[in-house]
Amino acid sequence: MKKPIRTILLLAGLQFAATTAEAVIDPFTLSQGPFTVGPGEEIDPELGIILAPGVLGGFRGMAPVMGEDAPAGSTTTLAIGGGLWDCVLDVSTPDPVTANGGCSTGWDRGDGPAFDFSMVDSFDMDVIDVQGGATLSLQAVDVNEALSIGPVEGVQEGLLQISRAEFFAVVGGGVDWSAIDNLSLVVINENGDDARVTIGALGATGVVPGAQNPPPAPSDDDLSDTASGNWYNPSRSGEGCQLTREANGETFILTCYIYRDGDQVWLIGTGALVDGRILIPDMVVTEGADYGAGFDPDDVVRTPFGSVRFDFVDCNTGSISMSPIVDGFEPVLLPMRRIVSVDCDGGVPDPTNAIRAGNWYDPMRSGEGFQLAVEGDSGLHVLTFYTYFEGRPAWLIATGTIQGNRIVFSDTVITSGTGFGGDFDADDVVRTPFGTLTMEFQDCNNASMLIESDLPEFSDLNLELTRIVQGSCN
Repeated sequence: MKKPIRTILLLAGLQFAATTAEAVIDPFTLSQGPFTVGPGEEIDPELGIILAPGVLGGFRGMAPVMGEDAPAGSTTTLAIGGGLWDCVLDVSTPDPVTANGGCSTGWDRGDGPAFDFSMVDSFDMDVIDVQGGATLSLQAVDVNEALSIGPVEGVQEGLLQISRAEFFAVVGGGVDWSAIDNLSLVVINENGDDARVTIGALGATGVVPGAQNPPPAPSDDDLSDTASGNWYNPSRSGEGCQLTREANGETFILTCYIYRDGDQVWLIGTGALVDGRILIPDMVVTEGADYGAGFDPDDVVRTPFGSVRFDFVDCNTGSISMSPIVDGFEPVLLPMRRIVSVDCDGGVPDPTNAIRAGNWYDPMRSGEGFQLAVEGDSGLHVLTFYTYFEGRPAWLIATGTIQGNRIVFSDTVITSGTGFGGDFDADDVVRTPFGTLTMEFQDCNNASMLIESDLPEFSDLNLELTRIVQGSCN
C-alpha cells in the first residue's frame, strides 16, 4: 500500500444544504470492531486500517470520532460485520455546539489503479435502522486531491441512492470520477444528540472495474436447518449468544450471555426467520429469584431489554444488533460467527442429535431453564443453564458429547468480571469451574438433569425437565 488510507470526517465545521446495486464496493462481511471512543480519543491505527480481500481496492479504514469538547461520558461506536455497517453516537448531554460525533469508513486504492466510477449512475445502500437524527455523506477524493461530497440529511430507513449528480465540489473544481483515489462513507449526528445508523452492503448502479457482483442472499430454508448453534465474536471471547430452532420448525429462541459492571446478565427472546434475519422485538432480562431450593417462580422479575436483530451472511457468519431500552446498556452491533463451523449445504444435523435440541425447563420452576444446541454432526452439545444467585441472574455454560441417551457436561464454567458493549474486555473475563451436569433423556421431550456443584454456594440439584416446545420423537 503506497500510503495510509485517508478517511475524511467533516463535523461541525461543514453545514450541508437543505440494495439494488449492480456492483458491490463492500459487502461488510469482513469484520472490524466494534471500536468505541470517547471525547477526543482515537482508535489504534493498526486496528483501524486493514487489508480487506474481496473489498474494492483491498484496503479499508475506520475512524469513530467524538468531538473533544463533547460532554464527559459521550461515546461513538463503529462496527462492521455480518453484512452490516453500524454507527452509534451516545451523547451523555445533548448539545448542538459541543456534542459533535461521527463515523467514517474509507476505501483506498493502495498501490493499485485509481477507482473508475465514471460509469456509475448512483451509489446504493440499504439503510436498515435509523435512530435519532443523522446526516450521511459519501466523500470522494481523486488522484489530484480534489474533493466532492454527496450528502443526505435526515437519513431514513429503506433503499438510499446517491447519484453522482448530487455530489458537489468542496476542494478543486469537482473530482475526476475516472481517477478516484479514496471513497469514504461518513455519518454525523444532528443537533449534538444521540444517533444510530445501520447500513447493509455498499454498492453502485453501473459498472465499476474491479468491483464484485452482489453476493447471493442465503435461503431461509437452508438457514433454518443450519443456523442453530453457539455464536460469538472472536475478539470478545467470554460473551456470546445461543440460537435454537424449536421443535415446531418455525420458532427460534435466542439467548445471549453478557455482563454489566462485572456481573452476569442473560437475555432471552423468540422470533422467526424472515429474509435472512431474525428480529426479536421484545428481548427480556430476568432477575430477582434465587438458586436451588430458594428458587420461587413468583420472585422472577422480567424486564424488557429492547430489540435484538440477528442478520446472517451464511450459516456460519452474521451479526447481532442490540437496541436496548433499559438503563446501563448502549446500542451495539457485534459481528458474530459460529463457534463450530458447519457445512451450510449439509442440511439438518444428524437427527439423533438435533431431535433433542431446544429449550428445556422444570414446569415447577418457570423463569429458569436450559438451552441445548448441537454443533453440526460432531456430536458436541453446548448447554447453557440460566438461573439466579441471591436475586442476580447467573448462567453456566457447558460442553459435552452424547453417549446413548445421556450427555455428561464435565466442562462447566461460570463467568464474571467485565462489562457490556464498549466496556467489555476479554482479558477481564474470569472463568470459574462449576462442576458437572448430567442430562439423561427419557425421550426427545422429557429428561432429568443432575447438577453436581463444586462451589459451596451452589447446592446439588436433581430436576425433571420438559422441552418448552414439544416435538415428534420419530
